[in-house]
Amino acid sequence: MERWIKNILPLVLVLMVVPMFTGCTDINPFSSDEDKLVGTWKAEGKVVESGWLKDYEVMGLPETLVFFSDGTVSFDYAEGTYEIKDGKLVLEFVGEEGTVNLVFDYYFSDNDTKLHLVSLSGEHSCTYIKQS
Repeated sequence: MERWIKNILPLVLVLMVVPMFTGCTDINPFSSDEDKLVGTWKAEGKVVESGWLKDYEVMGLPETLVFFSDGTVSFDYAEGTYEIKDGKLVLEFVGEEGTVNLVFDYYFSDNDTKLHLVSLSGEHSCTYIKQS
């Protein structure tokens, strides 16, 4: 019995003490897409097939998008809200013609510094580069 105590007791003590030094943290190594969006994004603005419109203009988008952590977004010409819904980026704003919803497929690249927006038809796309 004494031998059991000498061999097992240290192991039991280690198992009891180690959890005290390992705690949970609020840091999440896997950022959500909403977190990745927060900041200012500027379009690369490639001219498309029309010969004078830039890709973001064809898609009805502004040159600059500013996403805030509270779910609001500021455009060149309006303010609105955004959300990720069913794997799509949904931008909503109220303009002169009423409420407008813009829905896009999206993905990030280059270490989350590029945001690629793709029209649901897949015909048009544009890339935004994170500024801040």
